[in-house]
Amino acid sequence: MPVCGRPPLPSRTSRRLVYEHWSATAVDNRSTRLYLVGTEQDWQPTETAVSHRGRTGLRVVPKRPDRPLGGAQTRSRSEGITQRLRSMHCVLDLDLDFFVSPAAQDREGKGRLPEHSYSTASPDDARRFLERSCHLSTSARIPGRSFSCHKDSFKVWRRWITDGILEAPFEVAHVDAHSDLGCCGWVYLFSDLLAKPVHKRANPKFGKGYLNSANYLLFAIANHWVSRLTYIYPAARGESASGVPNDLPDYVFHNQDPHSGRIELRRYSPEDVRRGTTTQPLKVEDPVPFSYVRSGQFTTMGITHVVVAQSRSYTPKSADRLLPVIGEYFKVA
Repeated sequence: MPVCGRPPLPSRTSRRLVYEHWSATAVDNRSTRLYLVGTEQDWQPTETAVSHRGRTGLRVVPKRPDRPLGGAQTRSRSEGITQRLRSMHCVLDLDLDFFVSPAAQDREGKGRLPEHSYSTASPDDARRFLERSCHLSTSARIPGRSFSCHKDSFKVWRRWITDGILEAPFEVAHVDAHSDLGCCGWVYLFSDLLAKPVHKRANPKFGKGYLNSANYLLFAIANHWVSRLTYIYPAARGESASGVPNDLPDYVFHNQDPHSGRIELRRYSPEDVRRGTTTQPLKVEDPVPFSYVRSGQFTTMGITHVVVAQSRSYTPKSADRLLPVIGEYFKVA
């Protein structure tokens, strides 16, 4: 971790610079680095960028032309700044419904989507996304797994961690037509699972009122597996008046505000959860950085693992032709 202090100021030119923003949690002192690529006019290091407690800092770092910085990358709509997020491992968490338009809602267990009402991206479109946005290659396949229901991401990650295939905490690039951040199961999660020590949370109950395909990401976060979550959604996905995807539940964010950029799980008593009295949590979990970006604005060079969910209730049968295409980019692990 760099020593806290005033970062060096760049010369006053318009050349492109790479600034490294780093932070460390007070619990495990793990470092999280955010790379901001732009010109001197875009980013000016200041005294306020450095914490007196050594928790955060900003410094100029060299960009090696022969090696990408890696990690998830998003483009700010307002500033056009490229952000690269780096950690040891980054999982592409892909749902086949990302390639289906329009996005279907509330269809769990209702069979396949009708072909006449939904269209699916072509295999060439899928390849373009995997190669241009995710920088995957069929000649350098990464560990991966495909399955029917997205809730199985949790099971695969758990096994990979146990087998030493995946190192936690890891970043997640969640490429999906839905956020999968909550639907049912919140009473069990907030009052029961979070009451357990972290090392006893890896075997939660599965089902409609427990861990399911609509909330598994929260359970992965509750296990402290996720260091950062980026939600990549189709351009056709609806947004609220404030500009955030319209399926983000306020109650899982810091100050109940998706704009906060932090997922913050809170433990409550069972009685408070059932009554909806959630103003006084018994405990607040460590926050997890969160960001969201439309598919056309997303690109990353740091994917190390991939999981793919078929999500039969949210895709027409014609979408299955994309599964073998995606399978060319990973080796089953």
